[in-house]
Amino acid sequence: MKKPAMSAKRKTAIFSIPFNGDLRLMAWAVSTGRVAEIYFAGDGENSSALPLRSPQWLKDERGLQSLVNLCAQNGVKSNLLCNQATLYFSDPGKVFDTVRSLKNLDAITVSDPYYLPLFAREFPNLDVQASIIMELDNIHKLRWMLQLGAGSVVLPIYVNRRESVLKEIKNLKKDFPRLRIKLLANSTCLYSCPFSNWHYDAMVYPEIKRRKVPACRPQDCGMRFVTPEDTLRRPFIRPEDTSYYMRRGYADAFKLGFRTFETPALRRILEAYFSGKYEGDLWELVKVHPNFPPGLRCENSGFPDDFAKKAMRPEAYAQHSSYFKHIAAKVLRKNAKQK
Repeated sequence: MKKPAMSAKRKTAIFSIPFNGDLRLMAWAVSTGRVAEIYFAGDGENSSALPLRSPQWLKDERGLQSLVNLCAQNGVKSNLLCNQATLYFSDPGKVFDTVRSLKNLDAITVSDPYYLPLFAREFPNLDVQASIIMELDNIHKLRWMLQLGAGSVVLPIYVNRRESVLKEIKNLKKDFPRLRIKLLANSTCLYSCPFSNWHYDAMVYPEIKRRKVPACRPQDCGMRFVTPEDTLRRPFIRPEDTSYYMRRGYADAFKLGFRTFETPALRRILEAYFSGKYEGDLWELVKVHPNFPPGLRCENSGFPDDFAKKAMRPEAYAQHSSYFKHIAAKVLRKNAKQK
């Protein structure tokens, strides 16, 4: 695999990337110098992940240790996800044993706020990270979790577009110098979607997956009601716009998804964000839900240079605002076969 072209000023390691079971892909990514962290699931009992393409690999303890060793040898942080929305039904001892089984592990991501201080006390030398599922969307919630032992924090996706909140959170570093802010760049979810956190439960608990009631199907949510411009309201961060957040101190790292992606799709995402530029269809990086208006591609090169700045303005989300409709006219195009 060839390394993506990049300018000297973009060689900083600022990306948290997913392990999809392909160790060769991870080795290539690490070699670019752009990876700050690799996050991964354990045996399935301690994660809210969808089933991966290569579950046998992740059940092989030696395989996971090989990944952790790769990280340790290259100065990249390894991050084990213990991120069920609640660990109430889990055996803490077994969860802790999973963490201890991986030598040279650097970090754990936790979603359950009751369990976060337990992890912090049990593993004082690890970075106990607060998951995006914790919904730490203001300084009051964040301060509480930091006092309980959190280090890095993945903010809710809608905060990507709330500049006033990002400014306040950035200033928390004065009181909590260990705080590191991560933003998920390519989430598929809608802006402030009321269904998003419920999906995490649906991924974990089989009895929810087996539900046959149409209104309760996790894959439906509210995406069937969107307009074309709603696809642009989604709080993604384009590869070209990561620098806007970095220059202002709003992010220390960008999390990229997802662990369920096959290697060609995930490699395309990594190459685009590592280089900071993408000329193709943005929906190849920020996947669209099947319920989105069909047959539309998003020309990433058509976005105005000030999109990141203007998409953060509250008035852009006002009920009668035409901002995203205006952008949609510039970047959304019908696929050739739809014409």
